[in-house]
Amino acid sequence: MANRALDGAERKGREARDRGDPRHACPYNDYRKDCGRLTFSRAFRNAWLRGWEDRDRELALAPAATDNGDPRP
Repeated sequence: MANRALDGAERKGREARDRGDPRHACPYNDYRKDCGRLTFSRAFRNAWLRGWEDRDRELALAPAATDNGDPRP
């Protein structure tokens, strides 16, 4: 991303997934203006969710550890 603030929100989403926080634990609410238009809050919410989901995919694709402590191959 080109925005440091949004990069931080995405990083926080990845860290939340690493801690085991659920997807719905996103701290960024989706606010709207009184006239109904969107605010920038949706961008932060989407960045956090993207980070959480990307990390979730990475963890799902990671191979399972095969080291059982046995020195023999």
